[in-house]
Amino acid sequence: YTPTYVVEHIVRRTLVPRLEGKSPRQIAGLRVLDPACGSGSFLLVAYQHLLDWYHRYYTTHSPEKHARGKQPALVAVTGGWALSIAERKHILTRHVFGVDVDSQAVEVTKLSLLLAVLEGETAQTLQLALIHERVLPDLADNIKCGNSLIGSDFEADAPAPIRASDWAFDWEGKGGFAGVMKEGGFDVVIGNPPYARIQTLPAPEVAYLTRRYASASTGSCDLYVSFVERAYGLLRAGGRLGFIVPNKFFRTDYGVGLRRFLSDAAAPAEIVDFGHEQVFEATIYTCILVVDRTPRSTTRLAESRASAAALASAEYREIPTKTLTAERHLEEQ
Repeated sequence: YTPTYVVEHIVRRTLVPRLEGKSPRQIAGLRVLDPACGSGSFLLVAYQHLLDWYHRYYTTHSPEKHARGKQPALVAVTGGWALSIAERKHILTRHVFGVDVDSQAVEVTKLSLLLAVLEGETAQTLQLALIHERVLPDLADNIKCGNSLIGSDFEADAPAPIRASDWAFDWEGKGGFAGVMKEGGFDVVIGNPPYARIQTLPAPEVAYLTRRYASASTGSCDLYVSFVERAYGLLRAGGRLGFIVPNKFFRTDYGVGLRRFLSDAAAPAEIVDFGHEQVFEATIYTCILVVDRTPRSTTRLAESRASAAALASAEYREIPTKTLTAERHLEEQ
C-alpha cells in the first residue's frame, strides 16, 4: 500500500504538468501507465486528476456547447455541470493503462476504475445512459496481466519446460500495447514497483534480467532497478516517469548499474529523499524518483519527512545533472 500523499505528489509531478495550458484536442493522445499497477491506487489518482481537468476545461469554455449532441461531454445537474458517463468512459479508455503480473490484482484495478466511472451517478442518470449505450467500458485493452520486465525473448534463457508465453509481456505485440508503442510510447509512467531481490527469482529469470537490463548487470540487486530502466524505455520523447523506490541504490555497490544508466541518459529531473523516515510500515528507506526521457542539464534535490505536509513544503535545490554519476553518491551532492 502506497500512502495517498505520495501517490498524489508523484501524479502532480508527472501528469499534471502535461495538462497545463492544453486543450482536450492537444492531450488526445496522452497515455498514462503503471507497469506494476497492483490494486490500481496510482491509476485511480491519475484518472481523478484527468476527470477534474476535463471538467474544469469544459465548464470554463462554453459549457453549453459541450452539452449538445447525442453523446455530450457535459450534462446539466443541480447547481451546475457534470461530466457525462460517456465522457468519463472516454477519458478512462483513452488515457489510462496498467499491467500487473498478478491476475487478481488486474481484476481489482479494473473494478476500482469501473466504480470510479460511476462515482456520483444517480439511478436516473444511469437509466438515461442505459437507454443509449452500455454503461461500463471494457478495460481488457487498458489493464492487462503480464510480467512487465520479461519480453518474448525470454525463452532464449529458459530451460525447455518454460515457455515465453507463460511469462512474457510483449509491449509492442498483439497482447501488449502495440498501438501506443507504435506512436512512440507513454507520456507518463508512474507507480511503486516491487522491491524484491532478483536472487529470489528462478535462475532463468535472473539470467534474463541481468542480460536484458544494464541496471541489473551486477546480478545482485532489487527488481525495482530494472523497472526504472524498463519504464524509461516505455516513455515517448518528452515523457516523464515517477516512482517511489528504495533510496539505497544511490548509496550501495549494487546500485551502480542504475546510477550509470540514469547518468548516461542525463535523466533525473527530481529526487525527494526520505532518508531514514518510514513511508511504509515495513522498514524500507525510500525516495521519490522523477525521470525525464529528454536529457536534462539540472536536477532538483530535496529531503523530506514522511508526511503530506512535509512533502508539500519540501525545499529543493538544483545541481548539474552531470554530477550524478555512477560513482558519485547522493550524500556527496
